[in-house]
Amino acid sequence: MCIVFFSAGSKAKQHGYRLILVSNRDEFYSRKTAISSWNEIHKLEVTGRCLQMISGTDQQEGKEGGTWLGMTKQGRIGILLNVFQGNKKLQEGSCNVGGRGFIISDFLKWNGSPESFLMQLNEEKDSYQPFHLVTISLSKNEEKVHHYCNTPDYQPQELKSEIIGVGNHLPNKSWKKVEAGKAALDDVILKNYPKELLVEKLFEVVSSNERHFPDHELESQGLLVEESILQGISSIFVKLDNIQYGTRTQTVILIDENDEVTFVERTFDCTEKFSALDDAKVTMVQHQFKLNI
Repeated sequence: MCIVFFSAGSKAKQHGYRLILVSNRDEFYSRKTAISSWNEIHKLEVTGRCLQMISGTDQQEGKEGGTWLGMTKQGRIGILLNVFQGNKKLQEGSCNVGGRGFIISDFLKWNGSPESFLMQLNEEKDSYQPFHLVTISLSKNEEKVHHYCNTPDYQPQELKSEIIGVGNHLPNKSWKKVEAGKAALDDVILKNYPKELLVEKLFEVVSSNERHFPDHELESQGLLVEESILQGISSIFVKLDNIQYGTRTQTVILIDENDEVTFVERTFDCTEKFSALDDAKVTMVQHQFKLNI
């Protein structure tokens, strides 16, 4: 399970930003993960320099280096989410199963357009378990957002909505919690908070434990799943201690009109039980940098 909400259109620009984004990564508590840092992913032939990606990374044996969210100073961001397929897939669950986590770095180092990358990925779609990929590409004067899902009969699309939310639902069959998160993000943006408070409020959006249940679309995707688990994943912040699974990492990305980036990540130590977020042991990491576009 993962979820992402963002605005990369005129609504964000009205408040001094080219991008306002917040996301959750849900995973089994035991899965080893490294906090966000800069990692070399590709050597540039022209300059001889290495292209770097900032991301948290999977450290599970055999999948080391995969990620669910990454970005470069060249203005590209990729977000990977799985498509919920019921209890069996949740038990195996990951944003990175079957090598999908390397799709992000493959996109970030792609020399062509986002559209050409997604079309290439569409040719290989049967090689992966079902997933969503959201790509955000910023040039000097433009923000372009694309979405792809490798479910049958779905083609890459450019997204132009002012507020965008993607979860683990099937394409065009959004879950209630995704719609609730979009509305919450819209409300936060409209209040025009100063940056530090904006970051705090964005984390609040993805820390909501309100359950949006019953949910017909969610239940249709999990016909064989226990209702208690469906209820647990119907909230934006997931906490299923009975199966040692839930929200592990939250990320905020702000890119202002001067291309200055604020990348804030907080990671929960889910090996220590907590009943409320205020009691959780949290590791915070913040990166500040300027896009090179």
